[in-house]
Amino acid sequence: MMKSQLFVGHLEPSPTLLQPVQNTMFIKPDGGIWTSTYLGKEHGSDWVRYLRNLNEGRVSLNGYLLYPEKDLNIYIIDTYEDLEKLMAKYSCVPQYVKEMGFELPSVYGINFEEFSKQYDGLHLTYEGQINTRHSLSFQFNDGSFEAIHRKYNLYGYDVECTWFSKWCFDKVEPLGELIFS
Repeated sequence: MMKSQLFVGHLEPSPTLLQPVQNTMFIKPDGGIWTSTYLGKEHGSDWVRYLRNLNEGRVSLNGYLLYPEKDLNIYIIDTYEDLEKLMAKYSCVPQYVKEMGFELPSVYGINFEEFSKQYDGLHLTYEGQINTRHSLSFQFNDGSFEAIHRKYNLYGYDVECTWFSKWCFDKVEPLGELIFS
């Protein structure tokens, strides 16, 4: 069962506001809803911490606590291997790369339209974000660093987050304006 999720935005989230899932020219889809796991009143979520760092310490947001339904089919990315398994079935070359007329290394996206036919959402854990952020990683072997080039990455997914392809919540609890400093 998923933990409660924090959504921040100007409008209270509801099923009527959700747009259909569409692949875009970017690495994230249009449609669905993005959240981050709620960490309590002091920190909010990893997304709130990220925004606080960008804004030099102070963030004021409208917050909504979302309680996910039980028994959701959520794909979890905690390791690079989890990303590889996902991409083996759901990778695609983003539209903007196709329009350029050539493929760039490590420019693959997730086919969210196909993905959402099987899964209710995608959860990138804190560890998963660290393990999948870059195509180039370094491993310490026999007293020296070895560069490892990976085919896939989730660069642009800056924090732990969950994307829900459809409305999957039992309850929405408005938290009002949240101020983090």
